[in-house]
Amino acid sequence: SWAYSPSYAKPLSVPQGLITLLTRFGMNVHLAHPEGYELTEETMTTARSFAEEGGGSFTTCSSMHEAFAGADIVYPKSWGPYDLMLERVDARGDAASMAAIEKRCLDLNAQHREWICDEEAMATTRDGDALYMHCLPADIGAEVSAGVLESARWDLAREANKKLYVMMAALAVAKRENLFQDLEERSRRS
Repeated sequence: SWAYSPSYAKPLSVPQGLITLLTRFGMNVHLAHPEGYELTEETMTTARSFAEEGGGSFTTCSSMHEAFAGADIVYPKSWGPYDLMLERVDARGDAASMAAIEKRCLDLNAQHREWICDEEAMATTRDGDALYMHCLPADIGAEVSAGVLESARWDLAREANKKLYVMMAALAVAKRENLFQDLEERSRRS
């Protein structure tokens, strides 16, 4: 789910990565965001295709509470409006244009302060006990309430710990063309 943040536009990479990864593995994914925070059409099409192939589902809605209803896992995260992100790329180096885009983005974000993962939202999840996930740092009091963040502290610490190993693996695969074959060969030799 999109979540409110008082800071400037954040990238679309987390929600786009999640919806294409999780649908690939057969999960039932519900994406929620207010109008104006749509993801790229290519990503949405890919997520629908992966859901169909993987045996899961992919739906969208415009309500965090609707998306949380009965959920096992929630991942509320702020991201910037796609159209403003494109404008931002075009305005590189133009300080006045960048400042105007930032102001519009912050004004748009401010219209959706109720999009917070709080105890009320978490109570709508399956048995009121969904796993709260976030790539961190989270905007406490905006994206997530302090109470929800505190109750998820240990799960978030485990998630953050694994992030390092995932990044190292991604870098290793990117740097070594035949990494998997090389590792298999080495394991056979030992």
